[in-house]
Amino acid sequence: MPISREKRMTQSLKVRVSSAQGCEKFKRTSSASNIITSNSTCGQKYNLISEGSLSCLYPNPSSNQSTNLLNRLLHQSKISYSWETHTIVLEESQIVTKTTPKGMFTSGIPFSSILKVTTFKMPKAPKCTKVFTKDGNFLLQAPSVHLQDQWFYSLQWKVTVNKYKDILMEAKSDVLLQELKLLVSLAMSFPLHVADTHIPVLNIVSQLLSKKAVTMSNLSQEELITALAPLVEN
Repeated sequence: MPISREKRMTQSLKVRVSSAQGCEKFKRTSSASNIITSNSTCGQKYNLISEGSLSCLYPNPSSNQSTNLLNRLLHQSKISYSWETHTIVLEESQIVTKTTPKGMFTSGIPFSSILKVTTFKMPKAPKCTKVFTKDGNFLLQAPSVHLQDQWFYSLQWKVTVNKYKDILMEAKSDVLLQELKLLVSLAMSFPLHVADTHIPVLNIVSQLLSKKAVTMSNLSQEELITALAPLVEN
């Protein structure tokens, strides 16, 4: 039986509304996911790295124009600059240095203060990682291409999972399961081995169960198991 013009319009409208709702849901969680600016194009998976020697470049954090100064250093090859070597550690909630703390690393840099992590190519220099924070930007450079990618994705993961943790801790029961599924999906698709990404997710769930018992009680055991199943299966 032919579908009437009115019915076709109604169906089309439903599809558009559904699509728009999906976009809104993504935007709502983008505060965590927007830190991811690129994915591993070849499907390669890396091991999570938490400590190592990196070259660091940053302006004087006391300068109000620190970001502009860094941009000038990066884009004008005539301006001289020097890298500092630091033993960088990615802790549970912050970046610290084991080297004598100074500059941007005078104290730990909380992951919550990091706005974005991107790759950056300097003139006549290898690719590096550019980190945008509320207090200024800085660069991290590893001694090899593989290590550079490994550090890039490890830092992205640490920052993103910390932001998701904050989102989940504040989420109401009607959206908590959806947010959790998004985090699980991210852990599965991220360019790090699942063996390195599943533990932080399970730790977050454990904290949710202890700190948000009332909210979590609104979820059935079956719903929770289904949400976490991809991690457990792999």
